Amino acid sequence: MKLFSSLLLTVALTVGLATPARADAGIAEQFLSWFEKLADGVVADQNDCAKMSADITKSVDDNKAMLDAAQQAHKNGAQFTGDQVKRMAAAGQKIAQAVVAKCAQDPNVKAAMGRLPGRPQK
Repeated sequence: MKLFSSLLLTVALTVGLATPARADAGIAEQFLSWFEKLADGVVADQNDCAKMSADITKSVDDNKAMLDAAQQAHKNGAQFTGDQVKRMAAAGQKIAQAVVAKCAQDPNVKAAMGRLPGRPQK
């Protein structure tokens, strides 16, 4: 449950619900497409925690420039539209359910999930 709560926090922080500006359509679409693809990959990996953690880490690393641009847009006050928020939440729910199915206690999956954008840094 803690992992699911953290994922919902990730969604809320990434979306920037408290800000009035709309996210740049190109950056928002790139980010959402990446996040939805990531969710599909996590679901596919739900029975192989080692593959799941490796795939999440690789995806974050491979998309660093886009993720940095999306986080900068968030810092500048951008937020998703209502439909984009729904897409983000649906993908986040898919990820949470897949992780909880078997890998929630895996330290490598926890570390990989910690690399997702928008999560509070410890």
